[in-house]
Amino acid sequence: MCRQFAYSGSSPAELGRLFEALKGAARNDTIAAKFTARNVHGDGWGYAIHAGGRTLIYKSQLSIFEDTVGLPDFGGCGRITAIFHARKVVFEPIRNLVSHPQHIETPSSEFMTCWNGSALRSGRRIVYGANIFVLKVDKASGDADIRYLSRFNTRNPGKQEYYRMYRKELEHGVAVISSTMALQEGIGGEPVPQCRSLVRI
Repeated sequence: MCRQFAYSGSSPAELGRLFEALKGAARNDTIAAKFTARNVHGDGWGYAIHAGGRTLIYKSQLSIFEDTVGLPDFGGCGRITAIFHARKVVFEPIRNLVSHPQHIETPSSEFMTCWNGSALRSGRRIVYGANIFVLKVDKASGDADIRYLSRFNTRNPGKQEYYRMYRKELEHGVAVISSTMALQEGIGGEPVPQCRSLVRI
């Protein structure tokens, strides 16, 4: 299950701290290590950032902790709305086409999405977890917002900890982050409740 975060705020420094925490979580996920031998999220990464009236999208087949690409220079752009994703592939090939975030446009809006999830068929039962971020940009106004969905269905406490996302109020913004970033990388935050529809961060 991939690791990811969403951020809405006005601080490049806060976004940079979250970026570094995602790198650490992807390099050595100690929560995943409790129930799987493969605890590295090294199968590509990407981001979508809306800031200063521009939308920037980057995707790479390299791991987030090996890639030399950093954050863009935001200057005095004001509000930053961003989603970041570090990928852990189970069945799919590693290529940019299927890397996150995905991007679609309508006449009035841009949508960037990333998600993590897992499914294991055991007899007739499917155990799963899914967390989704949607960054929407209104083309007319330039306004952007992020919504998330968090759902999991497992009785295993370790996997519940792994699937859960956290909301962190920061000095200049708010972030919703994967559990490894919250617990292992020291960002902290409060667990977000599971939801059946998209919630604005």
